[in-house]
Amino acid sequence: MAGLDLSARTTAREDVEARIAKAWQFFYSDRNVYAGSDGSPLRPERILRAIQDRLTADTIVAADASYSSNWVHGQLRTIAPGMRVLAPRGLAGLGWGVPLAIGAKLARPDHRVVAVAGDGGFAHAWAELETMARAAISVVVVVLNNGVLGYQKDAETVKLGRYTTACHLGDVDHAAIARACGVAARRVETPAELEKALDKALGSGQPWLLDVVTDPLAHPPVSLYDGTLDEQTASGPVQQPVS
Repeated sequence: MAGLDLSARTTAREDVEARIAKAWQFFYSDRNVYAGSDGSPLRPERILRAIQDRLTADTIVAADASYSSNWVHGQLRTIAPGMRVLAPRGLAGLGWGVPLAIGAKLARPDHRVVAVAGDGGFAHAWAELETMARAAISVVVVVLNNGVLGYQKDAETVKLGRYTTACHLGDVDHAAIARACGVAARRVETPAELEKALDKALGSGQPWLLDVVTDPLAHPPVSLYDGTLDEQTASGPVQQPVS
């Protein structure tokens, strides 16, 4: 490498940096209609923006499978070299997020660790709350509670024009489950509650769970939905559930 002429790269660097900055500016502007929303139920973009605002150089974020991975990787931006954002793509399925976050915290006890999971994925890992409480593992779990298996519902809708009722979940109080396991918890229904709850949980040094009521119609930007699900959502829900 010492003998390579890097002058062309050096010359081009300023232009590349400008194009990257412009792309980020467009991204923030384009998503602000959702990330800046103070409506309820909360948009996932709004939830991830609140997490983004509280990232530190030693924060580790672990995402569950399915839409949670899309939300985390599509909405968060690392703020320092070496930051870790972990997801199960190609490795594991639903239920990965909380156990992975526990492992990350044990491996890096001096780092703050946040797990982001949908209610469907989190349902595979409720028992790990007892592990967090018993071993005093200070992970902050954020449950995106939208009452549906979001990716399954949307994929069925796009491919079949309708979706099965199995995509709907019951109204589960995950905060109550957490407290029953000895983990501090709060159900969150507004952005104002979210900001305060995140600050309290992240500053506590204790295991915490935030059960955040999330918009069931929200989905990440996926190319499969361009002109299909996006179009339907804009004009109103046309898909009907089937048994």
